[in-house]
Amino acid sequence: MAGVHVFGYRGATGYSLANQIIVLHPDEKHDGRAGTDGPFRYRAVNIQPAQLQTALGGAPLPHLDGGVSTDPRLA
Repeated sequence: MAGVHVFGYRGATGYSLANQIIVLHPDEKHDGRAGTDGPFRYRAVNIQPAQLQTALGGAPLPHLDGGVSTDPRLA
């Protein structure tokens, strides 16, 4: 929503900005913090993996390299 979000995920450091979507698998360790001296704001939605698989017709859960998407369809 605002600011810069820095997060550790899958052994790497990721960055996200307003209007980007972060998709992290719930069973994998991750952290998050402000990426600048200013604040950051975000919204979180936790969706059960089984619900996603139902919506995907049983397909495996998607994976986003780095965990960040700019695809407006996902938003």
